[in-house]
Amino acid sequence: MSVNITNEQFTDLIEKARNGQPKPLNDFLRDLYAKGKYSLLQLTGSETEAGEYFSLAVAKFWEKFVVGGAPLPETNVGGYIYKMAKFACLDRKRTDSKQIGNIPMETVIAQAGGPTEVPKIEQEHRKEDQWESWRQEAMRKAIAKMGDKCRQLFQIILDKGLEKPRELFAILGLKDARAVTVLRYECMKQLKVKAAVELAVMVEGQKGRKGY
Repeated sequence: MSVNITNEQFTDLIEKARNGQPKPLNDFLRDLYAKGKYSLLQLTGSETEAGEYFSLAVAKFWEKFVVGGAPLPETNVGGYIYKMAKFACLDRKRTDSKQIGNIPMETVIAQAGGPTEVPKIEQEHRKEDQWESWRQEAMRKAIAKMGDKCRQLFQIILDKGLEKPRELFAILGLKDARAVTVLRYECMKQLKVKAAVELAVMVEGQKGRKGY
């Protein structure tokens, strides 16, 4: 399916995923990431980070428009998701660029004994911790649903700490290290998409339990 789909087509993908047919949505997100990841790579310089920002954007999009019930954006859905990913990346870069010695105003106010927003900030930190926990769980669920070779690859990397192709090809029963490189590339592409979907589903489930 083309990444330039209408809101009606995207809604249909969501309904299919909810009804136990996630493949069309997975395929759409995989193609969307493949088509636009270069723009994220220009910002991050890392395919791993690019994939993480894309997954986060998909989850945020799902939370706002699918779970939250907000009207889908009038602009192209795929373009909107990438815009969210870019904003998240740029916002992180702005945060990281601040001088370490700068003391947050909330901390200064708290130390002076005046009104403070520190509880709100702590709440945001807890929210970030929750997102990280969900992201890790989504990765585990995604790996469990992958094909045998991909699942075996990630289990070896996680359990034994082996990452170099020359260490892996014999264990995986592959011809040489180059075959491992190709396999890892393909598995990583699948993992990013599947994990994004799992994360979005987890967010929806949490919202449902809270009665949103």
